[in-house]
Amino acid sequence: GRVMYMRKAIDHYHSKNFGPIMLPYNILTDALNRLKRYEACDSALTEWKAILDRNRVGEESVSFRPWANGTVLYSLRAAEYLMEKEQYQVASAALDTAEYYCSKIPDATLSYGLVMQAKSRLANAQEDYHAALRYAQKTYDLSVKDGIINNQQTAMIAQVNALHHLGRYREALETRLKHDEIRDSIYEISNAEQLNELNKKYEVNELKWQAERDTMQAER
Repeated sequence: GRVMYMRKAIDHYHSKNFGPIMLPYNILTDALNRLKRYEACDSALTEWKAILDRNRVGEESVSFRPWANGTVLYSLRAAEYLMEKEQYQVASAALDTAEYYCSKIPDATLSYGLVMQAKSRLANAQEDYHAALRYAQKTYDLSVKDGIINNQQTAMIAQVNALHHLGRYREALETRLKHDEIRDSIYEISNAEQLNELNKKYEVNELKWQAERDTMQAER
Protein backbone atom coordinates (compact mmCIF):
# COMPACT_ATOMS: atom_id res chain seq x y z
CA GLY A 1 0.00 0.00 0.00
CA ARG A 2 2.71 2.49 0.97
CA VAL A 3 4.65 1.84 -2.26
CA MET A 4 1.57 2.53 -4.38
CA TYR A 5 0.69 5.74 -2.53
CA MET A 6 4.23 7.08 -2.76
CA ARG A 7 4.32 6.33 -6.48
CA LYS A 8 1.10 8.33 -6.88
CA ALA A 9 2.60 11.20 -4.89
CA ILE A 10 5.72 11.17 -7.08
CA ASP A 11 3.62 11.18 -10.25
CA HIS A 12 1.60 14.09 -8.84
CA TYR A 13 4.62 16.24 -7.97
CA HIS A 14 6.82 15.41 -10.97
CA SER A 15 5.67 18.39 -13.02
CA LYS A 16 5.54 20.72 -10.02
CA ASN A 17 7.89 22.08 -7.38
CA PHE A 18 11.16 20.21 -6.75
CA GLY A 19 11.00 20.20 -2.92
CA PRO A 20 7.85 18.12 -2.18
CA ILE A 21 9.00 15.16 -4.27
CA MET A 22 11.90 14.39 -1.91
CA LEU A 23 9.75 12.94 0.88
CA PRO A 24 7.81 10.48 -1.34
CA TYR A 25 11.09 9.21 -2.84
CA ASN A 26 12.54 8.87 0.67
CA ILE A 27 9.59 6.78 1.89
CA LEU A 28 9.37 4.79 -1.36
CA THR A 29 13.02 3.72 -1.47
CA ASP A 30 12.97 2.86 2.24
CA ALA A 31 9.89 0.67 1.76
CA LEU A 32 11.30 -1.07 -1.33
CA ASN A 33 14.60 -1.77 0.41
CA ARG A 34 12.84 -3.21 3.48
CA LEU A 35 10.70 -5.39 1.20
CA LYS A 36 13.92 -6.54 -0.53
CA ARG A 37 12.58 -5.37 -3.87
CA TYR A 38 16.08 -4.36 -4.86
CA GLU A 39 15.58 -3.90 -8.58
CA ALA A 40 12.66 -1.53 -7.99
CA CYS A 41 14.63 0.27 -5.27
CA ASP A 42 17.61 0.73 -7.59
CA SER A 43 15.31 2.13 -10.28
CA ALA A 44 13.68 4.59 -7.85
CA LEU A 45 17.09 5.72 -6.58
CA THR A 46 18.24 6.30 -10.16
CA GLU A 47 15.15 8.46 -10.83
CA TRP A 48 15.71 10.39 -7.61
CA LYS A 49 19.39 11.03 -8.41
CA ALA A 50 18.48 12.29 -11.89
CA ILE A 51 16.06 14.82 -10.36
CA LEU A 52 18.72 16.03 -7.93
CA ASP A 53 21.26 16.36 -10.76
CA ARG A 54 18.80 18.36 -12.91
CA ASN A 55 18.04 20.73 -10.07
CA ARG A 56 21.58 21.19 -8.71
CA VAL A 57 22.15 24.71 -7.33
CA GLY A 58 25.00 26.57 -5.65
CA GLU A 59 25.20 27.50 -1.99
CA GLU A 60 24.24 31.09 -2.79
CA SER A 61 20.83 30.03 -4.13
CA VAL A 62 17.68 30.22 -1.98
CA SER A 63 16.93 26.69 -3.22
CA PHE A 64 20.20 25.28 -1.88
CA ARG A 65 18.84 24.14 1.49
CA PRO A 66 15.98 21.98 0.11
CA TRP A 67 18.33 20.63 -2.55
CA ALA A 68 21.00 19.79 0.05
CA ASN A 69 18.39 18.19 2.33
CA GLY A 70 17.22 16.10 -0.60
CA THR A 71 20.79 15.07 -1.35
CA VAL A 72 21.32 13.99 2.27
CA LEU A 73 18.14 11.91 2.21
CA TYR A 74 19.04 10.37 -1.15
CA SER A 75 22.58 9.54 -0.01
CA LEU A 76 21.30 7.87 3.18
CA ARG A 77 18.79 5.72 1.29
CA ALA A 78 21.36 4.86 -1.37
CA ALA A 79 23.82 3.82 1.34
CA GLU A 80 21.22 1.60 3.02
CA TYR A 81 20.47 -0.09 -0.31
CA LEU A 82 24.18 -0.54 -1.06
CA MET A 83 24.79 -2.04 2.38
CA GLU A 84 22.04 -4.57 1.72
CA LYS A 85 23.86 -5.45 -1.50
CA GLU A 86 27.17 -5.59 0.44
CA GLN A 87 28.67 -2.87 -1.75
CA TYR A 88 30.38 -1.31 1.23
CA GLN A 89 32.90 0.99 -0.47
CA VAL A 90 30.21 2.69 -2.55
CA ALA A 91 27.97 2.90 0.52
CA SER A 92 30.81 4.61 2.40
CA ALA A 93 31.16 7.19 -0.39
CA ALA A 94 27.41 7.88 -0.28
CA LEU A 95 27.58 8.46 3.48
CA ASP A 96 30.55 10.80 3.03
CA THR A 97 28.41 12.80 0.59
CA ALA A 98 25.56 12.92 3.11
CA GLU A 99 27.94 14.07 5.86
CA TYR A 100 29.40 16.78 3.59
CA TYR A 101 25.99 18.30 2.80
CA CYS A 102 24.92 18.06 6.44
CA SER A 103 27.85 20.37 7.18
CA LYS A 104 26.40 22.87 4.70
CA ILE A 105 22.93 22.98 6.28
CA PRO A 106 22.37 25.03 9.46
CA ASP A 107 20.84 23.08 12.38
CA ALA A 108 21.13 19.72 10.62
CA THR A 109 21.93 17.77 13.80
CA LEU A 110 19.11 15.26 13.24
CA SER A 111 20.32 14.44 9.72
CA TYR A 112 23.93 14.33 10.92
CA GLY A 113 22.90 11.90 13.66
CA LEU A 114 21.28 9.64 11.07
CA VAL A 115 24.47 9.73 9.01
CA MET A 116 26.56 8.77 12.06
CA GLN A 117 24.07 5.97 12.80
CA ALA A 118 24.42 4.64 9.25
CA LYS A 119 28.22 4.90 9.43
CA SER A 120 28.17 2.86 12.65
CA ARG A 121 26.03 0.21 10.97
CA LEU A 122 28.38 0.13 7.98
CA ALA A 123 31.45 -0.17 10.21
CA ASN A 124 29.79 -3.06 12.07
CA ALA A 125 29.09 -4.79 8.75
CA GLN A 126 32.76 -4.36 7.81
CA GLU A 127 33.81 -5.63 11.26
CA ASP A 128 35.58 -2.35 12.04
CA TYR A 129 34.28 -2.27 15.60
CA HIS A 130 36.43 0.62 16.81
CA ALA A 131 34.91 2.85 14.10
CA ALA A 132 31.45 1.42 14.80
CA LEU A 133 31.78 2.36 18.47
CA ARG A 134 33.04 5.84 17.63
CA TYR A 135 30.14 6.58 15.28
CA ALA A 136 27.61 5.05 17.70
CA GLN A 137 28.90 7.37 20.45
CA LYS A 138 28.47 10.37 18.16
CA THR A 139 24.92 9.23 17.38
CA TYR A 140 24.16 8.83 21.07
CA ASP A 141 25.56 12.27 21.99
CA LEU A 142 23.54 13.98 19.25
CA SER A 143 20.33 12.14 20.16
CA VAL A 144 20.72 13.10 23.83
CA LYS A 145 21.25 16.72 22.80
CA ASP A 146 18.13 16.63 20.59
CA GLY A 147 16.10 14.53 23.06
CA ILE A 148 15.36 11.80 20.50
CA ILE A 149 14.89 8.67 22.62
CA ASN A 150 14.55 6.19 19.73
CA ASN A 151 17.89 7.25 18.28
CA GLN A 152 19.50 6.99 21.73
CA GLN A 153 18.31 3.39 22.01
CA THR A 154 19.49 2.52 18.49
CA ALA A 155 22.91 4.02 19.26
CA MET A 156 23.16 2.06 22.50
CA ILE A 157 22.42 -1.25 20.76
CA ALA A 158 25.16 -0.42 18.23
CA GLN A 159 27.51 0.34 21.15
CA VAL A 160 26.66 -2.98 22.81
CA ASN A 161 27.41 -4.88 19.59
CA ALA A 162 30.73 -3.12 19.03
CA LEU A 163 31.82 -3.42 22.69
CA HIS A 164 31.00 -7.13 22.67
CA HIS A 165 33.11 -7.76 19.57
CA LEU A 166 35.96 -5.76 21.10
CA GLY A 167 35.87 -7.99 24.19
CA ARG A 168 34.74 -5.13 26.45
CA TYR A 169 32.02 -7.25 28.00
CA ARG A 170 31.48 -5.30 31.24
CA GLU A 171 30.90 -2.07 29.29
CA ALA A 172 28.63 -3.93 26.89
CA LEU A 173 26.56 -5.24 29.80
CA GLU A 174 26.38 -1.84 31.50
CA THR A 175 25.27 -0.19 28.25
CA ARG A 176 22.65 -2.88 27.67
CA LEU A 177 21.27 -2.45 31.20
CA LYS A 178 21.10 1.31 30.68
CA HIS A 179 19.28 0.74 27.37
CA ASP A 180 16.76 -1.56 29.05
CA GLU A 181 16.22 0.97 31.84
CA ILE A 182 15.37 3.67 29.30
CA ARG A 183 13.10 1.25 27.39
CA ASP A 184 11.25 0.28 30.58
CA SER A 185 10.81 3.91 31.64
CA ILE A 186 9.28 4.71 28.23
CA TYR A 187 6.94 1.75 28.64
CA GLU A 188 5.89 2.97 32.10
CA ILE A 189 5.29 6.50 30.81
CA SER A 190 3.24 5.11 27.92
CA ASN A 191 1.17 2.99 30.30
CA ALA A 192 0.63 5.96 32.62
CA GLU A 193 -0.50 8.13 29.69
CA GLN A 194 -2.90 5.42 28.51
CA LEU A 195 -4.29 5.03 32.03
CA ASN A 196 -4.71 8.78 32.32
CA GLU A 197 -6.54 8.86 28.99
CA LEU A 198 -8.85 6.04 30.11
CA ASN A 199 -9.57 7.90 33.35
CA LYS A 200 -10.45 11.03 31.39
CA LYS A 201 -12.79 9.07 29.13
CA TYR A 202 -14.37 7.42 32.19
CA GLU A 203 -14.91 10.82 33.84
CA VAL A 204 -16.46 12.25 30.67
CA ASN A 205 -18.77 9.23 30.34
CA GLU A 206 -19.72 9.55 34.01
CA LEU A 207 -20.64 13.20 33.50
CA LYS A 208 -22.71 12.35 30.41
CA TRP A 209 -24.48 9.53 32.27
CA GLN A 210 -25.17 11.83 35.23
CA ALA A 211 -26.56 14.53 32.92
CA GLU A 212 -28.82 12.01 31.17
CA ARG A 213 -30.05 10.67 34.53
CA ASP A 214 -30.77 14.20 35.80
CA THR A 215 -32.69 14.95 32.59
CA MET A 216 -34.76 11.79 32.93
CA GLN A 217 -35.59 12.58 36.57
CA ALA A 218 -36.56 16.15 35.67
CA GLU A 219 -38.94 14.89 32.95
CA ARG A 220 -40.83 12.62 35.37
